[in-house]
Amino acid sequence: TYPRSLIPVSTQAIPSLHICLDNVVNVFRLSGDYAKMVFCLDLVSHLSLHYNIQAALDRAAFMIDSFYHILTAIVCTDERPDLLHACLPAFLRISGAFPSLAPVIARLLLTVGAQIASTLSHESRTALRLSLSASSEETEPPDWTEDTLALSLSERSQLCIKKVMWTFNKLIHRCSAQRFLYYPPEVPAV
Repeated sequence: TYPRSLIPVSTQAIPSLHICLDNVVNVFRLSGDYAKMVFCLDLVSHLSLHYNIQAALDRAAFMIDSFYHILTAIVCTDERPDLLHACLPAFLRISGAFPSLAPVIARLLLTVGAQIASTLSHESRTALRLSLSASSEETEPPDWTEDTLALSLSERSQLCIKKVMWTFNKLIHRCSAQRFLYYPPEVPAV
């Protein structure tokens, strides 16, 4: 695999790169390494933006289902926030390329987000709810850095959930004609 930062440039500049769709599932299945799996997901997401073809849809659907299983049943609690966070940009790109996959991605985000939140203490969940309700939807939470990896699991989990909710809101906005899942109740005029 190449550095993930080269994928956007490569998918735009190399016309025949879509041929990689033929083998990406084999690399994904046989790698056994989360970093390589995320690389494959990234590659498919970028190729999906440029080649909106059935092969890209099939590979994207397979990888989303695989990551759902990995994130909910296989990966340990300590690794779940880091792995999910690494997948979020690719999930958002795939949902933009293939809106029919948006409900599956939304289910993944909500299910895995709930699993991550369940590991937090009551005080941490309360603080997280307050910060999410006070934050602007437009402000993207910070990306993972070396400093982020040094944080405690609870702090990384909270950052991951913030990013999950931001991604979920972007997904709804991009893929839904309604743009909102619900409207807040009207406050009666006094």
